[in-house]
Amino acid sequence: AAYAKHALANDLQEQGAFEEALELYYQAVELFTKVGGHDCISVAQTYCNIGVVYRKQGKYEKALEYYQKDLDITVRVVGHDHMSVANSRMGIGNVLRSMGKYEEALVEHQKALEVFLAVYGQEHRSWYNIADLQVQHRWPQGGSGRVGRGTFLISRVRADICQRFRR
Repeated sequence: AAYAKHALANDLQEQGAFEEALELYYQAVELFTKVGGHDCISVAQTYCNIGVVYRKQGKYEKALEYYQKDLDITVRVVGHDHMSVANSRMGIGNVLRSMGKYEEALVEHQKALEVFLAVYGQEHRSWYNIADLQVQHRWPQGGSGRVGRGTFLISRVRADICQRFRR
């Protein structure tokens, strides 16, 4: 029943029925916890989806709360070098970016990239896709008319990516 509620909540979320989706996600968490305990990867994944709903609603503090719960459980269950950890960090970074906290977002996305590299290695082509998300961290222009330090960091990451793939 927990998986069915989770799947239905995913469908509702995609349709924009956020309150109904949240209700089903919370029910799924309760059922997953009864079966697998609090440190269950299904609980973590559901917390991630709750974070997605809150992010889509613009409730960023709540979104961060649930992405952090997801990350905490995921690290305890699978360790630091797992793609689920990278996904959690990407979610946290996306929320921070939406909040205008560009430096903190960049840190989270860099941590996600490090996990991706640990899992897939530096030669994997999809590495570029993760790093390319950092392009979205263009900082507002300052009084000098120049883009801030974030663009410089992105340029360094992108140059490093290009150099690695030319080998």
